[in-house]
Amino acid sequence: MANDDSPDPYADYFPDGSPRDNSLPRGAGCLWHLALLGGEETRGDLEVLTVHPQAWGDYGWAQGLVQGRTLGTEVTAAVDAPDRLVYMHFAHDPAAGLQPSDAEDVDEVVLTLAKVDDGDWRVWGLGPEYPTAEDVFLD
Repeated sequence: MANDDSPDPYADYFPDGSPRDNSLPRGAGCLWHLALLGGEETRGDLEVLTVHPQAWGDYGWAQGLVQGRTLGTEVTAAVDAPDRLVYMHFAHDPAAGLQPSDAEDVDEVVLTLAKVDDGDWRVWGLGPEYPTAEDVFLD
């Protein structure tokens, strides 16, 4: 996931001592991914970090989509709502021993995060698309 040389493998997601919560998109993405990997034990955390968790079902399809991938630390702001909508990317993880053809048949996996009314960030979507602010916020 993060830089293997770091004493804290998640330090790249929480730079400069930023809080380890979902107040920043990078932290929200990291925590969501960790909760997704945690299965049933972390299902409650996953649902708190997800917009409309009931729409995700049992998250099995999401686990399959990120299998053999690692979450990057770069956050890309949406052009149409840079302060409310961002994207992070999952890349194939050579350490996982899977070839791209072994994972889901999707070249790019995009994690879409939205800033919600309470000011925190939550995961809105996962897949090959870059949803627009109109898609996410129904503006």
